[in-house]
Amino acid sequence: MKIYNFNFLEQELINALFRRGFGTASKIRKNAGVKFAGMDQEIFSKIALDFSFQGNYQGIYVLEWLGMDFSYTTRKYNTQIWLMYPANKGYYRYYRKLINNGVLEFYDYSAIFHDAAICGDRRLMELLIKKGMDIDSTIDGGLAGFTPLISAAKNNQISCVKVLLENGADIYIKDDAERKTVLEHNLSKEVRKMIEDHAEKRKK
Repeated sequence: MKIYNFNFLEQELINALFRRGFGTASKIRKNAGVKFAGMDQEIFSKIALDFSFQGNYQGIYVLEWLGMDFSYTTRKYNTQIWLMYPANKGYYRYYRKLINNGVLEFYDYSAIFHDAAICGDRRLMELLIKKGMDIDSTIDGGLAGFTPLISAAKNNQISCVKVLLENGADIYIKDDAERKTVLEHNLSKEVRKMIEDHAEKRKK
């Protein structure tokens, strides 16, 4: 465990955050009145960086609650430290905080959007769509040319497929990797029917 030159109770609170013991951390702060008096943004940023390498997004959320300035940390260590987390389902509050605080810029949204489609985070997708995300945006790498709809459909993320279709996702785009439209991929019966029913409604 790293030591940050805090007093005993402050260090115990940070240790609890590293262990993901958020209930313990909350009790220490509430019962002992830990306020991190005199703690500057440089220290907050170092802890946030340690948490980012640990994949402890809850810890960073608590640091923000304690008074961490996202913009200071971003200037200090680059925006990319905030993008180290895959957009696993349940990370919605974390990314919402970063987006609404202006830490993540529009050009950061694409990878998060695709991760949300893959893991089924409907709320995060809806947030990014409201922020102006291109519904048919594609990415490079192993999923070259995959649209969010293809990614969501292939991973059987029904709620995300529904959101994408309702917001006008194009079902006829072919990916670069396999040169297939979404319906030409191997899909579950439920997802296939949803997309086919959508296509029929569009024809009427």
